[in-house]
Amino acid sequence: MSILRAPYEMYTQVFGTVYVALMTNLLLVVACLPFVTGLVATDPARSWPLLAVVAPLCAPALAAAFAVFATFSADGTTTVVRTFGRAWCRHLRRSLMIGALAAGALVVLGVDVRALSQSRLGALAIPVFVTLAVLVLATATLGLVGVVERPEARVRDLLRAALYLAVRRWYLTAVSLLVLGLLATLVATRPALGLGLAAAPLLYVVWANSRFALRPALEPAGDAPLPAMREALGLEFVPSPGRCQTPGCDSRDRYHRHTMPRKEDSMTPTDEQPTPAPSAIQHALSAALATVEQNIVTFRDWYPDDTTVEGVYYPRASKGGLPEGSNFGWTTSFWPGMLWLSYELTGDDAYRRAGDLLVQDFAERVERGIDLNTHDLGFLYTLACVAPWRLTGDDRAEKAALAATEHLMARYLEPAGIIQAWGDLHHAEQRGRTIIDSLMNMPLLYWASEVTGDPRFAQAAHRHTAQLRDHIVRLGGSTFHTYYWDAVTGKPLRGATEQGESDVSCWARGQAWGIYGFALNFRYTSDESFLRAAERCADYFLDHLPADHVAFWDLVFTDGSGAERDSSAAAIAVCGLDELASWLPDGPRRQRYRAAAQAILASLAASYSTADNPESNALLLHGVYDIPKSVGVDEGNLWGDYFYLEALTRAIKPDWKLYW
Repeated sequence: MSILRAPYEMYTQVFGTVYVALMTNLLLVVACLPFVTGLVATDPARSWPLLAVVAPLCAPALAAAFAVFATFSADGTTTVVRTFGRAWCRHLRRSLMIGALAAGALVVLGVDVRALSQSRLGALAIPVFVTLAVLVLATATLGLVGVVERPEARVRDLLRAALYLAVRRWYLTAVSLLVLGLLATLVATRPALGLGLAAAPLLYVVWANSRFALRPALEPAGDAPLPAMREALGLEFVPSPGRCQTPGCDSRDRYHRHTMPRKEDSMTPTDEQPTPAPSAIQHALSAALATVEQNIVTFRDWYPDDTTVEGVYYPRASKGGLPEGSNFGWTTSFWPGMLWLSYELTGDDAYRRAGDLLVQDFAERVERGIDLNTHDLGFLYTLACVAPWRLTGDDRAEKAALAATEHLMARYLEPAGIIQAWGDLHHAEQRGRTIIDSLMNMPLLYWASEVTGDPRFAQAAHRHTAQLRDHIVRLGGSTFHTYYWDAVTGKPLRGATEQGESDVSCWARGQAWGIYGFALNFRYTSDESFLRAAERCADYFLDHLPADHVAFWDLVFTDGSGAERDSSAAAIAVCGLDELASWLPDGPRRQRYRAAAQAILASLAASYSTADNPESNALLLHGVYDIPKSVGVDEGNLWGDYFYLEALTRAIKPDWKLYW
């Protein structure tokens, strides 16, 4: 079977690459149609004024193509039309500005060259103007790549950085210009070949080369950037309060983006909403417990799917020879997690008996090796087995959780110091990748060290968390969803996304995982840098919330965008903010995080829960699983339900002892 799978995967990759190239070519022609029509149907020597007017329209198309290349390179996604269309709309204004500036500058320089070609000054001036024209073209190309990679940066700063790097890395600039020259020659002499076949492959080379040239600006988690590069991007050296300022300290701690204060910084969204009334939270909790109680009967013979369909959970579909409703995937433990929370809140043995039945099921899953090829074993066995072990001393649960821990340790890549995320450890495209969600799986390793006395579990978890602290958290406090390391050398490579809007945006649920995950890792290690990382994630999350305090699915979106909310990200954030606040001394920061948690929870209970929706068997609606793949959009989901119930538990029972 594995022999057949390798050629299949190879053919899939080949055909996927060809499809991406051909479809990108088609979309480029459509998006640049006025320019292409003028170029092919007229004499450019006579129609150049018209071509100069419509040429800037090609800049958004190039930016969109670069976004397609970035997405395809990161995860092999072949949804070209959607990626191209979203990127074209998102980067239209800024890329059009770059295109217009470049076209205008090239026209002026071209007219000057023509005017001076017959004069005595031409011999001196023309080489200067040609050099300037080359710099304009190179700067515009790097600027368009930068627009896609750094959508939050100002155009002026991007162009300054692009100009600086185009000169400093002139050898890379020369390669890009040669490739662009080859493409221009093909389009002018053989339009069908140039536009139909060669455009995407050649532009991919330009994109990859330009991205590498921009690496000092695009890799905040890598080596300390060049000082001039920092200035070009609007960064200045500012000592961070409470941080070490000696030369031996991490340079990333000593650089901060220099921006003007925003008006809304003086009043965060969490300042506007009062603490939720105890009666409102009690009502929400009662409704949630009633739903869990009903689901004991509903879910008696099967596990619910990851998300609802029109607000209702159904059995998860059969997969890999497993029957419908089987225990596989990463989300099944959130159901027993809800049962144990309900048992603690009520003392009702019905919840305990239901949870006990599931312990045996999870024990059989690990014994039979069913779907264990994942980093999410911490999610699965912390809630399904560690929780009942903590509450009832169940030996079966302890044994199953320890067995799962060994499987999780098998994913530890020593050179990189990380736990690899999903998939085959030997698959070239998956090897060396981890994700921010993995922070929530580390408590299982710490627990195993506590129970067994074997320090290797906790040591691996600590090192893994430190790697994510240093690489997956960006300079400004936002986070990558995924990050890649060289599994052989341990070298950090690049950040990307699997479920966010783009590689350079900030996926809301991932940011919430960061808040809670770093705070939990601090609980076990007392490593102050983990607490600071949780604070940075929390500050960025809170600074990008809409008016009702429930995050959009990606924090790049704001009020009025029409984007979907992710109630599950909000529920996770409530738990993370509460955990973070519990480790801080009394003061403004602790108060801010407490108030934020209360405001978000109040909004969830009032507008996103199913308290007044008896037709749904979820606890929380309006969540998102994976918008790029159109999975579980505007639905309930199991993790959202669990963390919403945990958030209510934290509010009602401040002395609750974590399962994590």
